[in-house]
Amino acid sequence: MKIRFGCATALALGCLYPGVDLHAAEGGAGVYVLGLRSSGAGLTPPPGVFFSDQLFIYDGSLAGLVELDGGVLAAGVDASVIVNIPTVVWVTEAEVMGARLGFSATTPFGRTAVEGFVNPFVEASDSVTTFGDPALAAFLGWNSGNFHIQSGVTGYFPVGDYTEGALANVARHRLAADF
Repeated sequence: MKIRFGCATALALGCLYPGVDLHAAEGGAGVYVLGLRSSGAGLTPPPGVFFSDQLFIYDGSLAGLVELDGGVLAAGVDASVIVNIPTVVWVTEAEVMGARLGFSATTPFGRTAVEGFVNPFVEASDSVTTFGDPALAAFLGWNSGNFHIQSGVTGYFPVGDYTEGALANVARHRLAADF
């Protein structure tokens, strides 16, 4: 009897809880490129200053009637993105909990172009070449033989060139953190 009452109480409280607001990412994308640190992701170099430069190239299109979770979309969209992602990494001599302390700064620069149909009769296009939102990171890196691991936090700062309502933007223009 006590278990039923407890379950009923928990269910009633859960139904009465108003919840929190949820917000989707603009365009279904987050603030960073997934897998951006994929090459040697856990490796922490010896103390010093290092430079990394990645080039992200994407070209895609969506045409015809496309079935999505929310229904059917009449699509005709072409998009291309070329973004250069230079990163400066500084690994200090300091050790924290047996790990090397490091910092990095990234300032993406690139071009985005989008064209497609707003409705079956009206076509729209937009393109931009500009700076994206910069990112600053702090990390700890542990190395033991062939075993390497990193843990850190990255902050994304909404100071890149962003135009609200534009089809093409390199920056996402929102403050975010990745842990």
